[in-house]
Amino acid sequence: MKRHLALAALVAINLVQPGHPVIIGNATFVSDLRSGAFSGGGGEQAVLAAASAQMSNFYGIPSGVLAGMSDSKLPDNQAGYEKAITDLLAGFAGANFVYDSAGMLAGLLGCSFEAMAVDDEMISNLRRAMRGSQGTHQTPPVEALQDVPRAPGHRLAAGPPR
Repeated sequence: MKRHLALAALVAINLVQPGHPVIIGNATFVSDLRSGAFSGGGGEQAVLAAASAQMSNFYGIPSGVLAGMSDSKLPDNQAGYEKAITDLLAGFAGANFVYDSAGMLAGLLGCSFEAMAVDDEMISNLRRAMRGSQGTHQTPPVEALQDVPRAPGHRLAAGPPR
């Protein structure tokens, strides 16, 4: 039902102001079936965010998705993994905007400044990874790089230390 409301809102916006810029906020939520509580750090949330971004891209509409949250109460290994996997899948699926991300812990019940700083660094690295290889026609060929360690004066050319 929510998807129909979002599409109806897009139609209404386009009727009032044709071509007005919008971002569709596909807020997909996963619930823990044992408690009914929101579970934002699992693989299901990562897949839903990625699918939501792909659906928006299919229709040519900029997307905002939920990713980068954790069910952990602390900025620990669990939080890092859950945040990285959901952000990475959303990014590679083509999400234009990720919200409820940096610093969010405990299924959106808490926010940590420490987690926010760590998440900022992680998101910077993910964005760099998404750009891919930056090779150009000016990049030296592999053959030239293979000769560097054997060149005179290079520390590897001298052999192992004695």
